[in-house]
Amino acid sequence: MATSPAPTASDAAVTDDDNTHTPEAINDAIDALQHLVNIQLKLQKERSSIEQLELVHRMLDGEMLTEDELTTVKRSLKGLGKYAGLYASYHAALEQAQQARDLIDQIIGYSTPTAPAPQQRQ
Repeated sequence: MATSPAPTASDAAVTDDDNTHTPEAINDAIDALQHLVNIQLKLQKERSSIEQLELVHRMLDGEMLTEDELTTVKRSLKGLGKYAGLYASYHAALEQAQQARDLIDQIIGYSTPTAPAPQQRQ
């Protein structure tokens, strides 16, 4: 029998109106946002290490690469594995941060702006 994960304080903050603005819920929301920022910074840093992946395409197209280029490919492939893991972590953090956003929006009274309806020509 599978069990669902226990709700976090930030989950409760968004769903339980009585405890919406508790200091713990606010701290959890801020922590979720800080985690998202940290993951995004790591993701951007790691992206620079995989920028040489065009060499992989050249290699797969049958081109013989130099020894230096092959060394670069090896480094890029290691970075690609790390990038893929960070990318998955980023999406999990983004989901948690969305819950934090909902709480913060409630606290500051922010509502997402909507685009004006298109006007019809006469």
